[in-house]
Amino acid sequence: SVAALAALVGDAAAPELVRVEAMSALAAMRAPAALDALAGSLTVVVEPRLRRSLAKALGRFRGVAGVGALADRLVEVGDREDSLLTAGDFFNARGALEHPGAAPVLRARMKRSSWNERLRAGCVRGMGASGEAAAIDDVLGVLGDRTEHHLVTQAACEAACALGSRHLIARSRIRRALEPLLDSDRVHLRMAAASALAALGDPDARSAISMRMGREGFGNVRRTLRETIETLDRSAAVTIAVAEIAKRVDDLEQAKKRLELRLDAFEKRMDPPAT
Repeated sequence: SVAALAALVGDAAAPELVRVEAMSALAAMRAPAALDALAGSLTVVVEPRLRRSLAKALGRFRGVAGVGALADRLVEVGDREDSLLTAGDFFNARGALEHPGAAPVLRARMKRSSWNERLRAGCVRGMGASGEAAAIDDVLGVLGDRTEHHLVTQAACEAACALGSRHLIARSRIRRALEPLLDSDRVHLRMAAASALAALGDPDARSAISMRMGREGFGNVRRTLRETIETLDRSAAVTIAVAEIAKRVDDLEQAKKRLELRLDAFEKRMDPPAT
C-alpha cells in the first residue's frame, strides 16, 4: 500500500536499496496519493544519495493530478539544497515532469555555479526532458560555447537529441550544433555527440560522421561512429520506405478520384432522357 511504501522510504534503519525500491514502486503507481507520499518524504529523507533517488522518482509523475504544485516544490527544494549536485537532480526532475514553464525556471538556475558544474548539467538535462521549444536555444547555446565545462556540454548533447525528437522543425539546427563536437579534443564528448546524432536520426549527419571516422584514432570512438552510421542508414531506409508508401497512397487516391469521375460520367449517360 501507499502508506507501507511511504513508511519504508522514511525508515532510516532500512537498507538503502530497499528505500530506493520503495520510491520506485510509489512512482510506478502514478497516483495522486503516491505523489503526496513521496513529496512528503522530502522532509524525512536527508541522505544526499537517497535524495537524488527521490528526485528521480518524483520526476516520473508527469501528467498526474497535482503535478503543478509538485513542479513548484521541486524548484523550491532545489534552491535550498546544500548539495548542488543534488539540487541539479531536483531541477532535472522539474523538467521531466513536462509541466509548462520549465525552460525559464531552469534558465535562471543555470547562472549558479557548482563543483564540477553538476548543477548546471542537471538544469540542461531538465531542459531536454521538458520537451519545451523554448529550451532549444538555451541548449544549443551550451553546445556552441567552447568554454563550457565538458560535463555540461555532454548533458547538452543528450538534451539536444531529446528536444530534436520532439521538434522536427529544429532537427537540422540541432544536427549542425552537434557536428562540430565530433572534433572535440575530449574522447567522451566525441562519443556523446555521435550518440546524440544517432538518436536524432537526421541522415544528413552521415557525411560529418564518415569524415570524423577517417580521422579518429581511438577504437572505442570509431566503434561508436560506425554504429551511428548504421543507425542513420536504417533511419534513411525507413524514411525512403515511408515516402514510397506515401506516394503509393497518393497514387491510389488519384486513381480513386479518376474512377469516381468516370463512374459519375457513366451514370449520367445511363440516366433516361427527361420527357
